[in-house]
Amino acid sequence: MAVVAIEHIDVDLDGVARISGSRTKVIQIVMDRMANKWNAEEIQGQYPHLSLAQIYAALAYYYD
Repeated sequence: MAVVAIEHIDVDLDGVARISGSRTKVIQIVMDRMANKWNAEEIQGQYPHLSLAQIYAALAYYYD
């Protein structure tokens, strides 16, 4: 599987994608979007330590 390089995303040795500089997994952001139908601004309300750029990067990483 190819790993896509996206700014704001780090992939650890186990293949788990996380938002750079945080412990937040990309899948957490994606699940919030899918389960709650939240947009990026609503997700940021739940994760105020993340920037909108980081949230959009997580979604882009997932969808790519």
